[in-house]
Amino acid sequence: MKRRQALRFAALPLLLATPSLRAAEDTVDYSRELYDKLLAQGKPFLLDFYAPW
Repeated sequence: MKRRQALRFAALPLLLATPSLRAAEDTVDYSRELYDKLLAQGKPFLLDFYAPW
C-alpha cells in the first residue's frame, strides 16, 4: 500500500506540468489588446516572458 501511494506522489509533478507543457504549443505574440481580452474572459492563461538581465 505504501509503495503504491509513493508512486502516486512521484507521478503528481508530471501530471501538474502537463497543462503548461501543452500551452507551449499555442504561443502567440504579446499584445495589450489580447491580454485585456483574455483577462476579461476570466479563464486562466499563461503569460511567459524573458528578461536578459
